[in-house]
Amino acid sequence: RGDIEEYLAFGSGEGYQSGFPNLDTLYTPDPGTVTVWTGISGHGKSTFLNHYLLGVSKTHRIPFALFTPENMPPRKFMVKLAEILLHKRYKKFEVGEFDLVSDFLSQSAIVVYPEDDMTIDRVLSLLRVTVLRHGVKMCVIDPWNMIEYSRPKDVSETEFISMVMSRLGTFAK
Repeated sequence: RGDIEEYLAFGSGEGYQSGFPNLDTLYTPDPGTVTVWTGISGHGKSTFLNHYLLGVSKTHRIPFALFTPENMPPRKFMVKLAEILLHKRYKKFEVGEFDLVSDFLSQSAIVVYPEDDMTIDRVLSLLRVTVLRHGVKMCVIDPWNMIEYSRPKDVSETEFISMVMSRLGTFAK
C-alpha cells in the first residue's frame, strides 16, 4: 500500500520534466510510453508540443525526432524552433542570434520525412534509425492523419487504430 501511495503522490520519478513547473506537476511521461494529444485543428497542439519538446530537450539534454510533414522543408521547422528558443519571430532576429541556438537545434531536433513512402512502417523505420544513431529519446508523429494507411476491409477503424497503437507502444519500449 505504501508503494502505491508514493506512486500516486510522486509518480514514477522517471518522467521527462519540461522545465515548465506548472506543466510538470501534471504531466511527466515516463520513457517507453506513448502519449496521444488530440484536439481541434488549428488550436495550438503542435505549437505547444514544440515548446514541450524543446523544454524537455534543454532540461535533460536529450534529442528528439519528428515526422512533421506540415513543416517541410526541415529548415522551415528549424526556424520555428529557433523562434521559440529566442522568443521572437525570425524577421526580428539580429545578426548572430540564430547562431546561438543552431548548435543546440542540430543536436536536439531531427526531422524525418520519407518523401516516397509515408506509411507507418516507413516512418517507424526512419525514427528507429534516429534512436540508434543519435540517441533519440522522444519520437513524434505530427499530424497522425498525414500517414498513409491501408486498412484491411474486414478490420474496423477502431480495431485498426488499436493495432497501430499497439505497434507504437512496442516501438516506444
